[in-house]
Amino acid sequence: MVKYQNTMEDNTEKHIEIGPVIFKRVRITGKTLCRERHDGTRFASVIDGKTVDDPFTILRVEDVETGEKYDFNIRHLTAKSLFLDHLLVDDTLYPLNGNIVEDYSDRPELCKEYEATFRWIPEGAEYQDKNGVWHKYRKCNRYKLEIANAAPTKEDVADGLFELMQGRPYDATNATVEDQKLYNELLGTVTKWEDEEKEK
Repeated sequence: MVKYQNTMEDNTEKHIEIGPVIFKRVRITGKTLCRERHDGTRFASVIDGKTVDDPFTILRVEDVETGEKYDFNIRHLTAKSLFLDHLLVDDTLYPLNGNIVEDYSDRPELCKEYEATFRWIPEGAEYQDKNGVWHKYRKCNRYKLEIANAAPTKEDVADGLFELMQGRPYDATNATVEDQKLYNELLGTVTKWEDEEKEK
């Protein structure tokens, strides 16, 4: 009796996928609108047989907790479908050609904070398109920005607490002395919470 040994190997192709979701609060310290290369040629892509401009925004962000800095590129053509278009440089403000740099490092009032989610892209990582075809990420060993929602300010939190306690929103233009006192106390409490959180 002849025994047949199963020598068939598992031919299932293995793919490296990106890591789990990580939550961070980040602060945007600057943006760059990239329209052209150094030689003056415009960034462009062919879509449905037509050549269209394909600019992107580079976000410069820092982790609020650790101070670690990151850069992220967001294509304008796909930003809306990814719900990231609110982070782009508004190119309608700059109708002329050329790249635009917005540096907020000396203007803290413009450094908005966001509650964001990231995923780490390891070396050799791949993703599947809508047709199930695998593609390698062009840039690896870096974080991929997925979601960024504006972080609530101290005033936002105090407003919410006031409305919860009083059953109506706080109106600074028509507030009574009692309302002003309560709101200031709530604002002070929220500030204290934030300071304690930073010390942890």
